[in-house]
Amino acid sequence: MSIRRLVVEIDTANVNVGDKGDAGAAGATGATGATGPAGTRGATGATGLTGATGATGATGATGLTGAAGPTGAQGIQGEQGIQGPAGVLGVYNRSRSTNSGGNVRVNCDAGDRAVSGGFSADDALPVISSQPAGLRGWQILVEEDYVGAYQIFVVCLDIAA
Repeated sequence: MSIRRLVVEIDTANVNVGDKGDAGAAGATGATGATGPAGTRGATGATGLTGATGATGATGATGLTGAAGPTGAQGIQGEQGIQGPAGVLGVYNRSRSTNSGGNVRVNCDAGDRAVSGGFSADDALPVISSQPAGLRGWQILVEEDYVGAYQIFVVCLDIAA
């Protein structure tokens, strides 16, 4: 690219100067210039206002159970309760000795209740069954042809009348 230089000479003695004319139309916007160097960093600005409170988050998982607390003080004694119904006055045994086979039974006193029973023998006793006999007794069934000493017993509750 070549550069030419133009030199104009004006003869100011022959120039007529008139009134100032109107402003001309604005020229077209020129091209954007190159970016200049970065400026120095400015001072830190003031702290802004506190924002609004956010929404409540989801409930977290249940934590572990804590240790048991200390034992509390003993409470005051309550009032005495009402008289209860008649009950058991005691426990007693009834027994019967025999020396023959068959069905053998022993009973509690009238109005009392059997709660258990059984038998004892010095020799091997051929017992077929050992069981309650109604509400008041106990019975065992020994082989019919057995001959020997043994004892049958019942444990009874002495029921208040």
